[in-house]
Amino acid sequence: MMSLWNEIHSSLLRNSDSWILDFNNKKMAYSDLLLKIEDLEEMFLKLDFKNKLFVMDYQGNTLDLIILYLFILKKGGCVLVVEYSKEILGEIPFFYALITQGSTSFSTDFNHEIQKTPYGNLLIKKNYSEPPLQDTSIILSSSGTTKTKKFIMHSSNSILQNIKSNVNSLEITRDHTTLVCLPLYYSYALVAQFFSHLLSGGNIILSSYKFIALNLVSYIERYQITNFFITPTLLRTLLAYSIRLKTVDHSLKFISLGGGYIGKACFLKFSRNFPVPAYYKTYGISEAGPRVATYKIKYVDKEGFEPNYLGVPLENVSLETDVFFDTFYQKNIYNLSINTPSVFNGYLNPKEAANKYSDKVQTSDLVYNENGKFYIIGRNTDYFTPFKIWNFEIQDLFFNSIPSLLKVNSLIKDNRLYINLIVSSKKEIPTTDFHSILSSRIPPEMLHHIEIVLHNENNKFTK
Repeated sequence: MMSLWNEIHSSLLRNSDSWILDFNNKKMAYSDLLLKIEDLEEMFLKLDFKNKLFVMDYQGNTLDLIILYLFILKKGGCVLVVEYSKEILGEIPFFYALITQGSTSFSTDFNHEIQKTPYGNLLIKKNYSEPPLQDTSIILSSSGTTKTKKFIMHSSNSILQNIKSNVNSLEITRDHTTLVCLPLYYSYALVAQFFSHLLSGGNIILSSYKFIALNLVSYIERYQITNFFITPTLLRTLLAYSIRLKTVDHSLKFISLGGGYIGKACFLKFSRNFPVPAYYKTYGISEAGPRVATYKIKYVDKEGFEPNYLGVPLENVSLETDVFFDTFYQKNIYNLSINTPSVFNGYLNPKEAANKYSDKVQTSDLVYNENGKFYIIGRNTDYFTPFKIWNFEIQDLFFNSIPSLLKVNSLIKDNRLYINLIVSSKKEIPTTDFHSILSSRIPPEMLHHIEIVLHNENNKFTK
């Protein structure tokens, strides 16, 4: 069976005239990308990369990042892309080298030698004696249920199967030009989008995610973009900024929506602003591939959108209910288990439990099964027992009432429900009794146990 690098190498040769463009306006054909990787090999003939971990400081979606990432992958090493901080580095139990990019200054507390390249510097540990990363090709990061950082290890075979299944599910071909709107340290952006298009031979544009809301439409028009991938937060940002396509005569074939819950009202507003032939709402977790299922919604069928539906599992993937949790509107709720050939092979973090299953991931996601279709309602931490309401219901109530709303964060503490509303700084904040928005779902006697705080997107307190 071919390795991930072998498949990438084959695509670079086969699709030599396809290209990658980054937000610095640096453009490179697949053939030239391969030459850059070969040049790096000449620089590091005496260095052994095999089964060693390289931590790369994320400084944007750049071609420099891609060249170094693919070079290390070819040499048998493994790259973990993170936004560098001493705290993040402290959570990584061991690594062989730290890769710096741009003009970032690092304060390090380990003895190292510096190997310079045109694309970044490698700070290589001296007297390195840590254990090798056996059967690990890709490491993905995830906040997980507990919101603590987890580093999830995948073999070349598992990640490759997931990429190929994703390509088939989204019908990605060499004719596609994709716009990467999200940071490449997101597994959704790295695996589901970047690697899926790289192996398919498509053109790839790496945007500056911090400014994508302002530049999205111009990118689509200038480069004839056929698809882009976004999260619920970015979708709501586009709505809050009133970003929309200027014409129905455009190049887009589909938009992929992943990374969390999107209510029906938000989806319908978005589809009016971005009318495309199809939308793919995707479900996944980093431990299972990371992609698991796909829900395709044709534009003509948008009114029938089911926000909680997980979609059709990828090929060779199956879903099943596990431990019973509770009932919800007379439906039995269970934990979800995923059977997949792309199951992870453990956590890099020593504090995390190792994976005990050869082909199954037991999740904390709660679902019900209706007519053979799985619907997700959240995790057990998303149900606020004293108020008898789910987090997704709170989101629907507020997003349907506040057009400038970007994000809703809710938590329960000491029997009080705290709700943080993050709104766009570009729009006028509505004057309203926010508790009244909840009154249709929460008994009046419970409303005084709820504290609602309003912030703008720059973290400034508003009300």
